[in-house]
Amino acid sequence: MADKADKRLPDESDMLLAKIEELKCQIKKLELEKDILEGTVEILKKDPGVDPKNLTNKEKTDLVDALKNKHPVKELLVCLRLARSSYFYHRKIMQLPDKYKGLRCRIIELFEENNRRYGY
Repeated sequence: MADKADKRLPDESDMLLAKIEELKCQIKKLELEKDILEGTVEILKKDPGVDPKNLTNKEKTDLVDALKNKHPVKELLVCLRLARSSYFYHRKIMQLPDKYKGLRCRIIELFEENNRRYGY
């Protein structure tokens, strides 16, 4: 009878170790989701009830950039359902200079010259 008890111990300990690993994975996933929800509120200034999956790709890119020091980019992209190519496209676009900068400055000047009443 002692042999049967000894044989069950390794099986049970393997099951317990597997359960511990599964729980660690769940904790990691929940921490990732929590950080994404908090980032949506703090970084993007969105309503706390918003679904992060309904954000625009640009907003998702901003969120991934803010959280990439805390979580792997690959996990963030999967959780947000953002394609890797879309992420890198939006990062590239954000680094380009604003081609309408001069025009924007001129419109602001005209607006200020007319006592902040320029019309449409």
